[in-house]
Amino acid sequence: MRDGETQTEHSNIWLESDEQTDRRLRRLLTDPVCQQTVGRMLKILPNLDMAMQNRCPGNNR
Repeated sequence: MRDGETQTEHSNIWLESDEQTDRRLRRLLTDPVCQQTVGRMLKILPNLDMAMQNRCPGNNR
């Protein structure tokens, strides 16, 4: 860690408290660009899920 840096600037997202994570999520969800990206991802996910099921051997349908 360099001089002047605080531990929070280097915080590992997996070690955050729930409160920190909530704040980060709230900030992301109020950002219009993030909302669009999340919306796109949610539209893609079901198709991706179907594609994975169809391609994975052992899923005989």
